[in-house]
Amino acid sequence: MISFSDVTHKRGNKSILRSVNFTLEETHTRLITGSGKSTVCRLIAGEITPDNGEVFVFDAPIHRLTSRSQSQIRSQMGIMFGHDLLMLSKTPLENVMLKLRLAGICQKESKFIGMRMLAEVGIDVDTDVKTKHLSTQVRTRVAWACALVLSPQLLVLDSPLLGMGEEGAQSLAQIIRDRESFGQTTLVATDNVWFHNWALLSRWEITALEEQRMIAAGSGEYPIVTSDHAGNLPAEVGDEPVFDLSDSIAELQFSESEELEIDFSMEEALVFDVPVDYEEFELSVVKEVA
Repeated sequence: MISFSDVTHKRGNKSILRSVNFTLEETHTRLITGSGKSTVCRLIAGEITPDNGEVFVFDAPIHRLTSRSQSQIRSQMGIMFGHDLLMLSKTPLENVMLKLRLAGICQKESKFIGMRMLAEVGIDVDTDVKTKHLSTQVRTRVAWACALVLSPQLLVLDSPLLGMGEEGAQSLAQIIRDRESFGQTTLVATDNVWFHNWALLSRWEITALEEQRMIAAGSGEYPIVTSDHAGNLPAEVGDEPVFDLSDSIAELQFSESEELEIDFSMEEALVFDVPVDYEEFELSVVKEVA
């Protein structure tokens, strides 16, 4: 579905991405964290081109396609760039209906689908308040609805948790889980620590970017590397990779080394050394705890 092969991107003389490699297979979900994650999303959308390397979306090199071909590929995607794609002068329902009307869906059906979509993301469908007067959290949920409403094959969410805390991260994770069961492929770009923990619980794939390079990739079978403090992933502490999984609500077990179970339901950050080389390290969710 998506493939990055040795991708480098610069802005002027500054490297934003350097030698980034990852794939996202159909029906899978991948979390991107760290510096350069928004650039990854814009490369996928075809808004910018790599200086080196290849970006494939739906098995096509999107950076080498014509504008018309890029538009055809984007029509199969649901894209969110924070609040950038919202029309602030319209209500939440009008924003969602606009997406449907542009896709050729009639007014009556657009209203019905739009109301159902807003309810799914937790917005009062009766609100007639303009989007510009809504809180940051509600605007974020409107942006979710706009990205999701056409049930795209590929969902690309950049900064999808603006103004959100733990509850918002859980809501988005549940929506993605539900859609995943129907075959949707999703890429999420955020450093939100709560969403990161849900990604681990859901055994989603994770790519960590730092200092313009990829420092780790993995899933529930292959953990994310390092955090300098809760909510800011990733980083390195000294010469050894560490994990910061504070605020998680799962009991986790290390394998391929001595067994170690830890309850991360505490509020304080808990940082600890990895007992084996992280490239061979397996992290598996044992069970959720109350």
